Amino acid sequence: MISFIGSPSSLYLLTALVAAGAFLHLYGTAFHTRQLAWPFKPFPVFILLLYLTLQPHQSFYTILIATGLFFSFIGDIFLLQEDRFFIQGLVSFLVAHLFYIGGLVLQTGWQPIHIIPFILIFVAFWMIFRRIQDNLKSLTLPVILYIIVIGVMVWRAFCRLGYQDILGDGVWWAALGALLFMTSDLFLALHKFDRPLKNRDNCVMIPYYLGQYGMALSALHFFRLSSQ
Repeated sequence: MISFIGSPSSLYLLTALVAAGAFLHLYGTAFHTRQLAWPFKPFPVFILLLYLTLQPHQSFYTILIATGLFFSFIGDIFLLQEDRFFIQGLVSFLVAHLFYIGGLVLQTGWQPIHIIPFILIFVAFWMIFRRIQDNLKSLTLPVILYIIVIGVMVWRAFCRLGYQDILGDGVWWAALGALLFMTSDLFLALHKFDRPLKNRDNCVMIPYYLGQYGMALSALHFFRLSSQ
């Protein structure tokens, strides 16, 4: 069993379970079926967390990403009642991003070219913030802090692309996962603080699940070099 979980073949089962959980949550949300929407919202992240935890080859990076998934799982549970526990969910995801950042800065340094993704990410978040700032009110400071943290997370994920020879192909999964996670949060911010999105759940949850999937895959040993 453990040897199967540690093999690339197990990705088929993982992908099927994550996709099924995501579909059932979105189906339940679309048809106002709480029995499906609620239990299956945190299910994909729980499966990713379980999958990483059972991996036979653990690295410090894997542990940090798994811990980030754990706090994301807690955030998903809080946001089942978004109106009541939005701040708690925000804090949970903020902590998750801090663990992701901890993993993403491993074995990487500073290079002048890193300023390019930093500027692009800063401009994107500044434009979004200017659009929603008038509606933030008491949430202004928490949202600014969250924007900074997720911005750093995405930035460091893209900085890692220059270290593929050292870190393996997982750097691409991390960059894709971070970008999709950011996309999900941008849609959520626009929906909550600008104007409601017609397909809010699809716009927010699909890139969110894909983003978490990418972050989890970046921690798998068969996408990383033996030096790790």
